[in-house]
This record gives sequence, C-alpha cells and structure tokens, in this order.
Amino acid sequence: MNVEDVVPSHGNSRKRSRSSTPVPTNPAQTKRQLQAAVERDAQLIHKLSNEETRNDALNDMLKLSLSHDPSFAMSSDSLLQTLAQIVKECLEWNEPHIILPEDKDSKDVQDNAQAKQELLLKSKLTWIQAPTPRLTAWFHHCRQMLGTRRVLLDQASLQTLDVILVILRNLSYVGANLRLFIYVPDILAILGGCLYERPLEYKGTDSSLAGTGTHLALAAAHVLLHLAPYWDVSGQRRTVDRLFYRPHTADGGPVVPDPESFGWTANGGWGFGGAYLAKQHDSKEDTMENISKAFLLAVASTYLESAWSIFGPLGHALTDPSTPRNVLLMVLDVLQELINVARIGVVGNIHEDDEEIPTLRAILVHMPDNLLSRLVDCLYIPRLGPDAIDYVDPVHNVVTRVNPLKLLMGYEATVDTEVRDRVLDILVPLVELDAPRMAIRLGHDTGAIRVRLFDALVPAVTTTVGRNDASLLATQLLRELSKTDANRVAFQYIQSRLVTLASKDTRVAHLVWNHLYKPADRASAAGSEEGDGRDVSSNGSGNEDE
Repeated sequence: MNVEDVVPSHGNSRKRSRSSTPVPTNPAQTKRQLQAAVERDAQLIHKLSNEETRNDALNDMLKLSLSHDPSFAMSSDSLLQTLAQIVKECLEWNEPHIILPEDKDSKDVQDNAQAKQELLLKSKLTWIQAPTPRLTAWFHHCRQMLGTRRVLLDQASLQTLDVILVILRNLSYVGANLRLFIYVPDILAILGGCLYERPLEYKGTDSSLAGTGTHLALAAAHVLLHLAPYWDVSGQRRTVDRLFYRPHTADGGPVVPDPESFGWTANGGWGFGGAYLAKQHDSKEDTMENISKAFLLAVASTYLESAWSIFGPLGHALTDPSTPRNVLLMVLDVLQELINVARIGVVGNIHEDDEEIPTLRAILVHMPDNLLSRLVDCLYIPRLGPDAIDYVDPVHNVVTRVNPLKLLMGYEATVDTEVRDRVLDILVPLVELDAPRMAIRLGHDTGAIRVRLFDALVPAVTTTVGRNDASLLATQLLRELSKTDANRVAFQYIQSRLVTLASKDTRVAHLVWNHLYKPADRASAAGSEEGDGRDVSSNGSGNEDE
C-alpha cells in the first residue's frame, strides 16, 4: 500500500464540520440504515483483524471517510477499538505490569496497587504529569518511538499509522462520531501520544525514509480541535449520560459505547434515589449539583483518566522548539477552543478544593510559567530567517516576487502574523479567566517584568497585516494588563513609545489617555497630595518653609 496515493492533503486546517447541529446526532434514522451500518462495521472489523486483508480494509475506510454523502457514522465503538489496537501494535506497545511483593493477600499490597492506579487530578500538575502511571509510561513510549527511535519502525508500520490517523481525522468531521471519540479512552491516549511526533532531520534522496514528517501530530491535533467543544474534565456530562441517557430508546440519538451501561435511573429502578439525582440535574448546563467527588469518580473515573491526560502532550507540543509550524498553529487552535469552553459561566475567583474535581478553567489558569513564556515568545517570531519556525534556506529557495513591505523590512514584513494573531486570541480571554492574578503572572517572569511581552504588543496595536482584529486584540490585552498596579513599571517602560504612537493614531490616543495613562487621574491625585500638605500646615504640624 502506497501511503502517498491514499493520504489526502493536510493543508486545510480550518475545514468546517459536516455536522451543523450543536449536539451530535446519529444520521441513521431508520432501522434499515442502522442495520446496514452495523453490517458494514462488522465486515471492516473482520478484515482489519486479518493482517492479509488489513490494507484493503484501511483503503476502504479511507474512501468511505472521505465521502461527504453519506457521512461515515459508526454504529458502535468497536471499530475505534480495533483501530486503537492496530496503532499499539505498530508502535510496539506492551501493557505495563504492576510488580507486587510475594504476599499478594496483604493489605499493604492492595494499598500499593491502588496507589499506583489512583487518579492524579491536580490542576497545577496535569500539564507536567499524566493522571496515572500507565499513561505516563504510554506517553514516554510514544515520545521515544515517534521521536528519537522512529527510524527503528518499519516502513509498513509508519504507513499504517499515517492512514489510521487520517481516517480518525476524517471520522471526527462527522458529528455523530464525536461522543464515541470522547468516550473511548484508548483513542484519546493515542491522540495525545501522536502529539509527541517530531520530524527526522534527514538530508538526502533515499525514498526508504519517506513518511518522516509530522502527519500523525497534525491529524491528531485536527481531531482534538473537533473534540474541544465537548471536552469535560469534571466528569459531569459523563455522569449525566450514565444516569439519564438510554440510547436504545432514543430515536436517532447519539451513539455511545456499551449502551447497556447507560440510563441507570431512566427505568425507575433506583426509586427515590433516582428522583433525588434527577432534581440535581441542570438540563440547561448538562451538569449535576451537590454531587460528591467520590460519586463522580465511581461513575466516570476511566473517562476522567483520558480527559485529563491530554494537557501534558499539548503543553509539550507548544513548548518544544522543534514543533513544526503547521502543528503549532493547530495546537494553538485547540488551546483557543478549550479557553472558549472554559469561559462559559465564569463567575468569581478560582479556589482549589480537594473535595471537588478541578474545572477546565482552573487547569488553564494554572498552566506552567514556561508555557506562558512560550506563548509570549510566539507574539514575535520572524517570518523568515534562521529564527523562524520553518527555516527557508535562501541558497536553495529563490523568491522572485518582492513587495514594498519586504523592501522596507519593517515590523509588518518580518513578523509571523498567523502565529501572532492566534496567540493574541488566546492571551486576551486567558487573562479574563482569572483577573487580575493572571495579568500579574503574564506581566512578570521570575519577579521581573516580562519585557518581551510589552515590546511585542507596542507595534501590534497599530498593525495593518494579518487578521482585521489583531490590533484590537493587542489593545484589549494592554487594557487588561493595566488593570493591576503590579504592571505599572512595565507601562512606564513603554510609555514614551505609546505616546509617540498616540500622536499619529486616534485609536491609540484613546487607549493611552483614557485607559493606560489618564491625565485626569494624575491631576486629581496631585491635587489631593497638595491638599493634604495644606491641611498639615494649617494644623500646626509643620510650616510652609519646611
């Protein structure tokens, strides 16, 4: 199987989903269509299980997933489980075994085994450490096999991985498949592991090293972008589905794995307990009120394990300087979607409580300092040259088209506007998630002001290239940073440059004199100080000469 013949282009990173409905629904409206989907999936699973017919099955799935009419809606999670198992085989993954002492019946052994599998749900640690030791070992294995040891994988395995990730990306465009993706832990673990893929630095014409790009990471980021609006780190939605959703009675409802494990209280078997839980259900927000952490973990622990595991790979893809530009842009889009989800219903400050599962908002505002520094660095990345994300060798690449901006070689011509605009669209709502504490963290780095941030924002307030709202986003970010007195020294650092720009631009003048440096406030403050001095003199505690 030649992967170049079947793998489509990855260039369109902003493709719309085929489903326009906000909640995924199954397009198989009749029993006849549903039965046809079940038979189709069974045939594909049978062919995928046989190594001799596996390539034919992957080609068939690729063609079906590329078809827009009808969309490829899966009948169950069995197909995804089969694809996940093939990916693990290609990556040579062996499940780790917990090594226990000889006395397997002792209480200490049981406590030790439970501690090794206990979920680590800490918002400050999820960017650094996976929630379970098993996932930590899996991500470490993926980082080796898709990075430094990638040359050890045979060509057939690399091609199979490429095709499967493209199939997963195409299936994620169908709204009916999104809940299956979310509820299958192995798929989420594979998507996170593929983000560790890095291109090999190979210079030559040997065709045997084909497939050494970053197709896996790009396709995985594509799928995560589609899943971001449905991401739930609290386990509330999973619990609501388990308690109240009955797939076999819902006509055309979303498909979920193991339908018999859903709808526990829908048949009235829980009596008054089910009635009590129904009263705690907020149908508008799809959440539960007054539900303990222990109950959520008992119902949705497997789902929470996979949902919390994705932040470590995202942070690695953002902070690793070897991440290709197309993957970096897609990961920035995923982070932006997660922030948009976290902004829904933002009220009050964040207070971490061990008795509750942290929210997505808490995870985002507790991102490590090195990740914030990387986002700030992305505000000004050269478009060309050795410091650019994708270096273009001028000896082998000749550009014949020259525009006036390139001749001037000013800010507009040298900055990578796509990366800058995406980062601005992330930082503005991120600061608003936990103001003013997030503004203080963003404006300072190890106790000193973050000079690179303010140096990048000054020219961005008057930019005319890139997105139309780029200058407005830079202006809004400066306003958010100015709302805390901790950043006053930083605004004194850029005051002269902003005043110069204010003399040339009306909008910048409005920002400078009405929000950043208010003359009326300074005059009133000076007047109040003079008044205080006169009161002191009149009270006899001093004289005017002194």
